[in-house]
Amino acid sequence: MYIHYPLDNLPTSFYFNIHALDNKENASLPVITSTTTSATIDSLVVFMKSRKAPSSWCVTEHQNGIDLCKLEPTFVNGHKSCRTVTVSNTLSVHVTHNGSPVSLENTGIPDQISSIQDFEYALSRISCMTACDGLRGEIYTETKYPAVRAVVETVREGQGEPQQLLRSVECSQLLLAPSGAKVVRCTKCNNVRSAVKQARWRREHLKEQSGDDCQTPGKRTHWDYLTDEQKKEKYDTMKNKRVRADERATYHKGRYDTLKDSVRLTVEDNRDMTEIFRKMDRDVTKLFPNDERRQLLWKIQKDHVTNKRNQWNTEFLDVCLQLWQRSKQGYADMKDSGFLTMPSERLLQYKKNTVNQRPGLHTEVFQWMAKEAEQQGVTGRGRHGLVVFDEMKVQGSVQLRRVGDEFEIAGLVDMGEGDFYRSMQALQTAGEQKAEMATHVFQVAFKGCEGFFFPFAWFPTTEIAPINIFQCHWDSVFHLQQHGFFSHACLCDGGQANRDFIMGHFGSKDDAIRERFSVKNMYGEGRYSFIMDPPHNIKKLRNNLEKSTLGGTARCFKTKSKNILWAHLKEAYLHDKTNARAPVTSCRIKDGHFQLTPATRMRNHLASDIFSDDMLELLDNYQDFKRQKGDADSMSMTIQYVTAANIFVKTFANKKPIRNMDDPRLVQLDGALQWFLDWKEEVDEGVFQTTKERNQAYISEKLHFDLCSMVMGYRSYVQTMSTLFPGMGMISASTNQDALENMFGCVRASNGSNTNPTILQPISKRVHSLPKLQDPERELFEEVIYKHSTHISDLRASISHIRY
Repeated sequence: MYIHYPLDNLPTSFYFNIHALDNKENASLPVITSTTTSATIDSLVVFMKSRKAPSSWCVTEHQNGIDLCKLEPTFVNGHKSCRTVTVSNTLSVHVTHNGSPVSLENTGIPDQISSIQDFEYALSRISCMTACDGLRGEIYTETKYPAVRAVVETVREGQGEPQQLLRSVECSQLLLAPSGAKVVRCTKCNNVRSAVKQARWRREHLKEQSGDDCQTPGKRTHWDYLTDEQKKEKYDTMKNKRVRADERATYHKGRYDTLKDSVRLTVEDNRDMTEIFRKMDRDVTKLFPNDERRQLLWKIQKDHVTNKRNQWNTEFLDVCLQLWQRSKQGYADMKDSGFLTMPSERLLQYKKNTVNQRPGLHTEVFQWMAKEAEQQGVTGRGRHGLVVFDEMKVQGSVQLRRVGDEFEIAGLVDMGEGDFYRSMQALQTAGEQKAEMATHVFQVAFKGCEGFFFPFAWFPTTEIAPINIFQCHWDSVFHLQQHGFFSHACLCDGGQANRDFIMGHFGSKDDAIRERFSVKNMYGEGRYSFIMDPPHNIKKLRNNLEKSTLGGTARCFKTKSKNILWAHLKEAYLHDKTNARAPVTSCRIKDGHFQLTPATRMRNHLASDIFSDDMLELLDNYQDFKRQKGDADSMSMTIQYVTAANIFVKTFANKKPIRNMDDPRLVQLDGALQWFLDWKEEVDEGVFQTTKERNQAYISEKLHFDLCSMVMGYRSYVQTMSTLFPGMGMISASTNQDALENMFGCVRASNGSNTNPTILQPISKRVHSLPKLQDPERELFEEVIYKHSTHISDLRASISHIRY
């Protein structure tokens, strides 16, 4: 790197002993000053006369600066060829060659000098530049091409014979050429060469069309006239051309992407930067002290930039797989951004498909599950939890799946080995074997009490029957126990088949309530509980309330001679929104909470907001307003309904652990459920009401059953876990199906806007659970990947996919 001598520190009168420069080899060069123009130019003239300056340059002083001329052994149009460097009084540098200006752009030569070293460097670079050879040959010089902007010059090398060459009128004259190049030609002259070739081709083509030359008859190349060998040869040739064209396009696209934002350094700067990075590589611990993750990332990126065949680090591959399974589009955007060199999606698919999971329960999958739990450091307590199951609708069609060099049929009902389902079908059809098209995928997963989640089985089915759920569920509990995992409850949504499955363990609904929705565990200690998914129940509470009106709907809730109406909530919201005297109480409640569509009805947060503290405040404010108008308590029962539902929402969204059965949240849950039980008892004892009126006055029987299962089943589950692990709390916020639902959402979203995937899409798109990202990994990857993802807000809660 150059050390620049300042130009503004030298006195006005500057003199030095030129013999000191001639006689002392290590004498320092004079420092140029810009105090006066004459002193500056004199300094350069003195330097050029010293031994330090190149001897091949001649110096001429004039009023506006100095000219340096270097003669060459070539004659152009009878004149001696020369290159001239002009340094003006403002210290700007201009170069000409044979009278034509030379552009200094992209040459590394400064157009303004600030030191003797800059001046010396510029002269050395200009001396090394090569003159453009132009275009030699008769086809370029003898034929006239009016449309081509070029001139013909006569060139003689020393004592040799004169030759003519064609040169562009915009020729660069001088350029930096690699050593050993046979032809040195600038870009402008190359363009002239291409234009001449096109002009010659057009002339030959016109000559052939005019009939001046005899034309040879064309060969019969039509496909119909070719033999089989010629067809095969032509096909192979065309195929090879297409392959090569694709390869060239891919190469040049990658080359362009690499170079479009690149910066070309000078030789000295490149050498310095290379040495800096070499020192950093030698001791990366100084670059990132006490941070092994960043040291590892630096090493991985360096290895894969310099060596494309390098093997990926296992930890880095796991992190990339975790990001990819959360959002495939986000991972693709991050990879294409160029900030990091990351594994391809195909490699990630190879890694996630290490176990070929077939329908049913299989030992290799449970072994994989145990290995994942060990890698994640799951404790013995974390291996206790519950079984979660749900089903997703798929297209009822037969699909072909490639397995090696063969294909297998996918899309038929398959309940795994043993196939109890087919045996029952055979009994119903008197032994007739009949294949059925699968329209749903039944997914079973394990969720540990410390957060470990792993989907371990799937079944292509029609709408699954309760007897099949019973068999799959208890077989799953048995296989889990065989591999060191223990289920103490099952969690499902409020489908009718799931209710029938639960009722299969009890004699009646009253028996289920009396037993607190728990039975003796068939394959373990303590009781086994059945829990309905809380988010589904919250949405059902909202939907039932929405149907409650004073006329023409299926519901008209009434208790203690007062109605519970959806209109009360809507009026309270509109009053708060439109009354100028009252500021808007809540920013969470919006019009979308009341103007529901089939899609928005499925949003969990919209139902939770309806029963939030903000909604209760709106109702209280509106009740106070109505009290001033003479209406004291017409909305009191609606407020109690929302209050009871609010307890459900807050309890099952609370992330603080419940450590014993005396926890106030469990007491509040019992109180909220008791409010619904008292309401039902009041409605059932209303002798003056008809059956229809009783059904309209209370929530649906299905929702009543689900609420009892949600509260009582969860209490039984907490009691079982507290007995097994005293003092270790249970987090109620994790008692839901969100992980499984989001997994289904990722499958549907993996191919764009597709709500009805085929059976092969879950096979190829899902992956199993992976270790959660640690804090250093999140700092390095998670923030960046979320910024590039457009779908991550809806899919962020997803913990895993599964490969079918």
